[in-house]
Amino acid sequence: MSEGHFDLLTSEKDRINGFSARRAARVLSGTIILANAGEPFLQVLDANGAARNVQLPLETANDGSMMLIVNVAAGAFALTLQSNAGAALSPAVTVAQNKAALVFCDGTAWRSLNGA
Repeated sequence: MSEGHFDLLTSEKDRINGFSARRAARVLSGTIILANAGEPFLQVLDANGAARNVQLPLETANDGSMMLIVNVAAGAFALTLQSNAGAALSPAVTVAQNKAALVFCDGTAWRSLNGA
């Protein structure tokens, strides 16, 4: 998936089939904290030259939420998904360069469909 795919979107946050999406990749410079309930479903992230941690939003405020995390890093730099508290997900979820992970929240923990 390339950034060019998102050129059809008309604003920073648009809706695709009822889900909100970011128009351009978010370039990271450390741990990113997706702290808000209602963060866009599609998160296009650029690790920007190093492996990065991505903290997902608070579990109790996101029961039923889903996110698709896409790593568009130019190099082989992975994104490690973490709980709101900064702990590794169980099982651990690492998103390699040019890969994606679908995560969902049950109100107590974020879970992944990786490897399903």
